[in-house]
Formats: sequence, C-alpha cells, structure tokens
Amino acid sequence: MEHSSSDIGRFAYFAYGSCMNLSSLSISLGCQVAGYFVGAAVLEGYRLVFNYPSMTEPFGCANIEVESGAAVEGALYQLPMSYLELLDRREGVSLGRYRRCPVEVRSSLSTRTNALCYRSLITLPRERAPSTQYQAMMIQGLLDAGVSERYRCDLVERLTQLTHLQRD
Repeated sequence: MEHSSSDIGRFAYFAYGSCMNLSSLSISLGCQVAGYFVGAAVLEGYRLVFNYPSMTEPFGCANIEVESGAAVEGALYQLPMSYLELLDRREGVSLGRYRRCPVEVRSSLSTRTNALCYRSLITLPRERAPSTQYQAMMIQGLLDAGVSERYRCDLVERLTQLTHLQRD
C-alpha cells in the first residue's frame, strides 16, 4: 500500500455508487471533495448489484457482493479522518443499513491501496432498478470518477434493462 506524509490523519475511501458523484458527496460532507479525489480505482472479486432498498422509495440502490472474477470500478478518495462520521451518517451505519468494510483497490497506475467502502446489511431478494434521480447521479459519478468507458457503458445498459424489467 502506498502512503505519503500528507496521508497521516486520512483514510482511503472507495465509492462505487452515488458517492462517486463529486457534487453529491460534497453536499454530504459539507466541503468540495474534488481536492480529496485520487482517481478511478478497481475493486476485484466483487460485483455491483442494486439490491439495497431505498429508505424513501420503492427503488434499489447500489451495493456490492463478493463474486470471484468480477470487478467494480469506482472513485478513490483520501479523506480526513474527521469525515468518517459524516460518511457513516450518509450511509446509515447507526441505523444498521450499511457497514464499513476494509478492501484493497487497484488504481489506474496499478497501485494497490487499502481502503474503506460500505456494504449493505439489508438486501432485497432480487435487484430493483434505482430511481431516475439516483441513476442520473450515479452516471454523473461514473464520469466524475473517470471509470473506463466500457464499464460505464455496460452499467448504463444494465440500468436501462433493470428499469424496463421493473416496468413490465
């Protein structure tokens, strides 16, 4: 894992859902997070699923599940430790909705970094399409994070399919 003296008092955070969106995460943390953004990263051995139930609407939200050979692309941040509580609040940790998980991600330079991410403790029996607003926030987040074009296109197609299946 790579460290520098400026990383003291910080933690690496891997975002794969709406927190990839710089604007959305900036609102939650009360600061401009672009300065903490490291770049795109890949979490190997997991797949992205939409089986986390929204608290306010009948839609799904992003979650990750272990799956050999799969990979999730997302955003890597180096955040001050003081933001950990704010992230926990956003993710509903105290409500038992998500939990923090240590993971190892690979950056675009093939550097391996130990990071925190969040996994849902509550899941639906099958995937459910995210709301139109969540999808737009996530698609912008994919652009903000700089994930690969293939991953972005595949995910947009998957979201479209989930939306059509849910309507049928």
